[in-house]
Amino acid sequence: MQATASQHESGPSKHSQPRRSTSHYRPSRDSRKPFDSLPVEVVSIVFKHYVHSVSQKSQRPYRSPLGLGKVCRRWRQIAWATPDLWTKLRIRRQDPVSMLYAELADEWLSRSRTLSLWIGFEFHCVRQDKYNRSVGQRMLEIFGRYSDRWYSLSLTVPDFILVNFRPTPSPSPVLHTISLKGNPNHGVGSPYHVSIPTFAEFSPKIVNVSFLQLDLDWTFVTVLEICRVDIAEVSRILPLATNLSKCTLRKVGSLNRALNPTITKISCPSLESLDIDFSDLESQSLFCCTGSLPALKRLTFKGCREQSTDMLIALLTQSSCTLKCLVFFEPWQDTFALSHLAPLLSSLTELNVFSDHSSYSAIDIYSSYHILANQSSISPIGLTATWPKFLLPSLEIFKWFGKGHSYPWETLPGLIMPVSLDGEIYRRPLKLVQISFDDAAAVNVPHISKGTIQQLSEFTDVTFEFTVNYYLSEQKMDWWKVSLEESQKLR
Repeated sequence: MQATASQHESGPSKHSQPRRSTSHYRPSRDSRKPFDSLPVEVVSIVFKHYVHSVSQKSQRPYRSPLGLGKVCRRWRQIAWATPDLWTKLRIRRQDPVSMLYAELADEWLSRSRTLSLWIGFEFHCVRQDKYNRSVGQRMLEIFGRYSDRWYSLSLTVPDFILVNFRPTPSPSPVLHTISLKGNPNHGVGSPYHVSIPTFAEFSPKIVNVSFLQLDLDWTFVTVLEICRVDIAEVSRILPLATNLSKCTLRKVGSLNRALNPTITKISCPSLESLDIDFSDLESQSLFCCTGSLPALKRLTFKGCREQSTDMLIALLTQSSCTLKCLVFFEPWQDTFALSHLAPLLSSLTELNVFSDHSSYSAIDIYSSYHILANQSSISPIGLTATWPKFLLPSLEIFKWFGKGHSYPWETLPGLIMPVSLDGEIYRRPLKLVQISFDDAAAVNVPHISKGTIQQLSEFTDVTFEFTVNYYLSEQKMDWWKVSLEESQKLR
C-alpha cells in the first residue's frame, strides 16, 4: 500500500491506475494564474463541470478527474477533496486490471464519500486462470462494500465469478439500474440455470440480464431486458413485476421442460411495450396460449416458424389489448398472415412488417397486400364471421422492410384511397408510407409504374419514402425518383 500511496501523491502511473481519456494539454503556470486566484469552491464547481459535461459524440460518459491532479498540487488537492468527481467509475475489458488496480479503484470510490455511485465493470478470464479469477473476485468484493450507495451497477463478468458476489451493506435506497451479463462459455451446464441470488433484496427500476437467472425484488422494475431466458423464468417474473411498462425478451426458450406443465397463466397487467422472440416452438406456444397483457400498446413479435401467426392471434385475443404499434416478422409459410391479423388491429396506428419470401412466387407473397388494398373483391382463406367491414381503419404509419423481393407497388393506392362500403366512405388516416428492401442487383427490382406514381402523387398529405439497398455495392437508391426518371425515358 505504500507504493499505492506514493503513486497517488505524484499522480498514478499509466500502467497502474484505471485508465481514462485525459487531455495531453497541460496549462502553463502563467495561463493558470487567473484561474488559480478563484476560491476553492468555484474551482471545484468548474472541475465538476469539466468531468461530467461530455459531448454526446464521445464514447465515454465522463472525463477522468485523474488528469486534473497531474497539473499541480493545488488542483490535485481540490480534485481529491471534491466527492462529485469520483462518483462514476468505468473499467473496460481492455483495461489492465490487477490487484493494485483493484486497490486504486477502491481509493477512487472512497473519495465519493456518501454520494450515489455509477459503477461499470467489464472483465474476462477463463476458469483455469487462478490469478485473474482472484482479481475479478477482489473487484466485486470492493464494489460490494459500496452497495448501499449504488445508483447504477453494470457488470459483465464470467458467471463463475459473479455467482459468488456478496454485497455487504444493506441495499441502496437510490438504486436505479442493474445490468448483469454472464459469459455462457464459462458456466457449468446451461447458461439459463446459472442462478444469482445476491440481489434478492434489491429494488431497481431498470434491469438488464444476459445468460443468468436473477433473484430481485421485481416490484419497482419499470424497464426489463433479458437475453437467453427460460419460459418458466418469464412466467415467474412477469406477475411479480407489477410496475413493469417496457420489456424485451430475447431468445425465450424451453430448456427446463419439467416446469412447463406448471405454467397456466403469464400475466402482467401494467406492461405497455413488449419486444419478444423465441428459440423454439414450445416456449412460443406456452407464452402465447397462457399470456394476458391487457395494457399492451406496442408489440414487436418475432415468431418461430409456421405457427407464429396463430400464436400471435391467440395472444392478442386473450389480452384484449388496444394495440397501437405492431412490429411483425412475416412468417414465410403463411402468406395470409397480415390479413388474418388485421381484424384484431382496429386501434393500430403504426404497422412495421419485416418480410422475407425470396423463394416464393409473387402471387403467394402478395396475397395479404392485395386484400388490404381491396378487401371487398378478394376472399382470403379461413375468414370468420368477425371479419370487419374495413381493415386497419386507424393506420397512420406503414413501414415495410423486405429482403430478396420488392413490394407490390400496385397495391399502394388501394391502401390510401377512400373506399365506399355499404354506402359508407372509409379512408385510412395515413401520414407516412415507408418501403425499404435489400437486393443484390437492380435487375431484380421492378420500377414503380407511371400510373401508380400519378395516383400516389395526389395524396399530398402523405409522405412516401421508397428505398432500395443494393448490399453488394452498399448503395441506397430513392426508388420513387429512379422510377419517375425511368417512366420519363419511356415517353
